[in-house]
Parts: sequence; C-alpha cells; structure tokens
Amino acid sequence: MRLTISILSIMFCGLAVAAPLAAQESKPVVLGDAYSASGDAPVFSVELGMKEENQRQVLYEKFTDRAGNVVASTEATYESGRLATFQSKQQQSGESATVEIKNGKVHYSYTVDGKTKQSSEKDSGNLVPLVAIPQIITSNWDTLSAGKEIEFSVPIPERQRSIGIQISKERTWTDAGRTLIEFKREPSNRFFRTLIDPDFYVFDAQQKTIVEYRGRTEAKSGTPKNWEDFTGRIVYRSANTSGSKVRR
Repeated sequence: MRLTISILSIMFCGLAVAAPLAAQESKPVVLGDAYSASGDAPVFSVELGMKEENQRQVLYEKFTDRAGNVVASTEATYESGRLATFQSKQQQSGESATVEIKNGKVHYSYTVDGKTKQSSEKDSGNLVPLVAIPQIITSNWDTLSAGKEIEFSVPIPERQRSIGIQISKERTWTDAGRTLIEFKREPSNRFFRTLIDPDFYVFDAQQKTIVEYRGRTEAKSGTPKNWEDFTGRIVYRSANTSGSKVRR
C-alpha cells in the first residue's frame, strides 16, 4: 500500500511542517564514518545535525576527508515550517547548487566549471531534500513500520528538476540486542528503478535513530576530471558515543 505525502501533512521533527514552528533547541549532532563498499578503513567523516539560525531551522550534512578538509556540505533551511532554500557545495569537483522555493515555484541554480544553469518548475508542495530523509523516516515511523510506502519529490539541481522518490520498509532483524529496521529509498517511477540502484537507511527501532546508511553520497571518489559519486556505507553514532558496524 502506498501513501503519498504532502509537505503540508508531514510531521517534521515532531512539529507540523505547514504550521509556524515554535523555537526549538538544536538537535543532537550525529557523527559518522564513511567507508567504501569493500573497505575497512574510513574514507570520510560525516556530521549530520540541525541548528537554529535567526528563527530558522537548518538541517545540514558535512563530509570531511581524513586531513580534516570539508569536501562536501549541504544545508536545507526551513522558514515558518516550510522548506525555503537548499544549498550544496562540492569542493572536490567545484560544483555548487541552490534551490529556492518562492511564489509557488522552485528555482534551481547549478554551477560547474564556472558555468551556471538556471531554471524553475512549479512547486509540487511535497519537496524533500535528501538531507532531510532521516527525519522524514522518523516522522512517518508508524506508517513505514506498518509496511506502507511514502512518496515525495527530491530536488536534483544538476537536472534542474525534482524526481519522485518512495521509501519503504525492507526488513527487520536483531543485532547485539538491538532491533534494527532497514528502509529502502528508490525512484517511485518503475522504469527509473531499473536504472538506479536503491539506497538504504538502517535505524535502531527502539531509539528511532539512524545507525547506518548505504548508497550514494555527496562526497566524490576518483580524480579531477574523473570524479564519481562516492558510494559506500556510513556508520553513525551520537556525538558522545562510539558507533558499531551493523551485522546482517
């Protein structure tokens, strides 16, 4: 069974997105180590969190290499409970992007090799940036845990458009006394699903916190002029604890 989610009805971080959001303290930072698909040594460090800026809520994700250099960063800013802007910077490839929602339209700006492309499309009202998906999962926990799917649109600045995405529960298992639930992210279009591999989010079912992600990331691998999206796994932990790899 599929449930189509409107941004007007999503409960985001425990508060209705459509309603004006009351002032909130910043959410605890979640840290992670990113590994290649077959590697045992971390390649990047990851920071995922939420902060308050001028009565705005900002969700952010940052990738840092082993030398401490920020290689990729994304921010999604919510004003009065609605997604207002999304920004990303890719220092390895020199790419940058901005998405702004205003006057019923989504405005895209994407820059690479010093050249900028701009376009706009009608605001679908259910736009969710990738950095917000862990919160969307926890906000729709009961729906997803019951085996129902949720749908929304994700902005893709380099394509100057959004694409439909669906999230569904893949499986549940126990590891070291923890009950873990894996959720799958994939295109809602059946044809696109034959072309794009799914990505996976693993959550501690009791704490409702993300412990692992597997799939494409904002970081890059390769060499200049031959960059590829870094694909692997991220093992998460809270800022004051150590993480542990998930056993399947």
